[in-house]
Amino acid sequence: MKLKTTMLVVLLLIAACSSGCVDSDKKVHTYRCTVDNGTLYLSGDGTYELLIDESMGGGGIYGNYSIRDHAVLLKRAFIGDILVLKQDGRDLIDWDGDRWTRD
Repeated sequence: MKLKTTMLVVLLLIAACSSGCVDSDKKVHTYRCTVDNGTLYLSGDGTYELLIDESMGGGGIYGNYSIRDHAVLLKRAFIGDILVLKQDGRDLIDWDGDRWTRD
C-alpha cells in the first residue's frame, strides 16, 4: 500500500512539472538588442523589464506584456501606451527595426 501511495505521489509530481503548473511564472526569456546592447526580460508571469545600455543613456522601462498575432505587446507601467515587437522566429524586431536575439 505504501508503495502504491508513493508511486501515485511521484506520478502526480511528474504530471504537474510536465504541464508547466510548477514554477512556470519564474521562467524568464532574455533578449539582447544587436544594435544598442539593450536587454529585455520576459517573465512567465506576464511581466517584462527592458534595460537600456549605459552607452545609450541607461535606464529602463517595465510593465506587463501579452502576445498576439505573432507580436509581443509591451504595456509601459504608469504611461499606458503599448510598444510592439514583431516575432521573427526566435528573435523579435522592435519599432525601430532593431533585432532582439533570444539567449
